[in-house]
Amino acid sequence: MKFLFKLATFIFATFASTVMGKPWSEAIEDVRGLQVRYEEAAAIALNVPSDRSVLVDSFGQMLESIDTDQHLCAILGRRMGRADVIGHLEPPLPPLTSDGDTLALTAGSLYNWVRMAERFSEMDQPERVIRWNNMCVGSHGIPTTNFEDETTKLFFAVSGTGTHLWIYGEIISGYAARLSATLDAHPEVQTVGLASRGGSVAEAIAAGQDIRSRGLDTQLTEDCFSACPLVFMGGVNRSVFRGTAVFGFHEMAIGGEAVPMTVARYGNVWTYAIAMGVDGHAVIGAMWSAAPNDMEIVPMRTLCDMNVVTFVQGWGTCGAEQ
Repeated sequence: MKFLFKLATFIFATFASTVMGKPWSEAIEDVRGLQVRYEEAAAIALNVPSDRSVLVDSFGQMLESIDTDQHLCAILGRRMGRADVIGHLEPPLPPLTSDGDTLALTAGSLYNWVRMAERFSEMDQPERVIRWNNMCVGSHGIPTTNFEDETTKLFFAVSGTGTHLWIYGEIISGYAARLSATLDAHPEVQTVGLASRGGSVAEAIAAGQDIRSRGLDTQLTEDCFSACPLVFMGGVNRSVFRGTAVFGFHEMAIGGEAVPMTVARYGNVWTYAIAMGVDGHAVIGAMWSAAPNDMEIVPMRTLCDMNVVTFVQGWGTCGAEQ
């Protein structure tokens, strides 16, 4: 289910003023209005009260996560002048005469678009670039040639309530030290949210050890590649809150050349994984499954079996009856 369409009398678009002649705040309100129309039509078709909570109760977490990745990349693309490569993420919406299930899921998709648009309207350009490169380029049909130069390689943000620290970007030199300093400055943080293309294994292990020593949880909402899963393993509870986010592993490399399997670095990873309560043999096996210029995407159920992940949105606690 995707979300964008054209009606004869209304163009539903989230475009900047060059397309719609409206600021983002007005575009968001237009889409919010569409969301309400679809919720009302769904309620009539399903013969239930016209109340979003009723639909959420009926469709569960599916309604809260549908199309979020596509929306994020479509909105980022528009905000960054990349409209030419995200058009396929903006297909037509179904008519308001569709069946109730289709209307309800469409309403959920529109609701999620509004949430994403509100978040990105407040985001500065360096963070947009990191998020675009990390979760959109090379995914969702967006060619790798659309990679943006990053003036900032790493972005830290503490949530408004202060309980979540979000980290986006490469695991570069100083990553663990910056994490430690940020957590010292914000002792109220309980969960560290991650998304990264990877980077230094040593920095990742140091960061994960710090997270575990503080008794914090980790959470994934976007893709986590290379050394990023090692940071994630540091959480006491390790949750994935979007079904399409993935973990990717590959061989370690120096200067683009694969590190021999016999070097001590792999032993360090194994020892660290075991200390975090994770299947070290399975982690090393996943790393050895892909060359440095490739990526082994491990299925979520396998990650549960490895104890890399302990909770998955829509499934519940790993190991529980699913």
